[in-house]
Amino acid sequence: MMRIGIADYPLPHLDEPVPPFMGQYQNGHTKEWAAKIGSFDGFIFVTPEYNHSTSGALKNAIDYLFAEWNNKAVGIVSYGSVGGARAAEHLRLIAGELKMADVRTGSPCRCSPTSLTSANRSPEPIRTRRWPRSSMRSSPGAPHSLTCANRTALQA
Repeated sequence: MMRIGIADYPLPHLDEPVPPFMGQYQNGHTKEWAAKIGSFDGFIFVTPEYNHSTSGALKNAIDYLFAEWNNKAVGIVSYGSVGGARAAEHLRLIAGELKMADVRTGSPCRCSPTSLTSANRSPEPIRTRRWPRSSMRSSPGAPHSLTCANRTALQA
């Protein structure tokens, strides 16, 4: 797995002259982003919940491309006051439009503003399901729970 930080790819608000589904990227930053995303088979989106949705930075990064997201798997780890459930659901709808196959079982995390800014505390995951050992065989060393990150990230 490789972590891709959205901040590492400075994408201005969508500035391509033609819609992404046409695949006719003209700007260098879009071509670089497309090459990076196109090189992966699947993704894990780590997102906070803002105003019942995902962050604007993640949505903008997703909106830049179309074909590069198609026919790839996506998992969602969300966090917020209610575990980021609404952000995760919004991302599932976006993923469907991009022809991505989402993993229905997510890993929401309950976080308060103080838990995200405290250097001494790490937000605790909400346990939604404990996977049986038989399902862990295909991915040795897979964690039974996840903790959420302090900033929006896109992992591949």
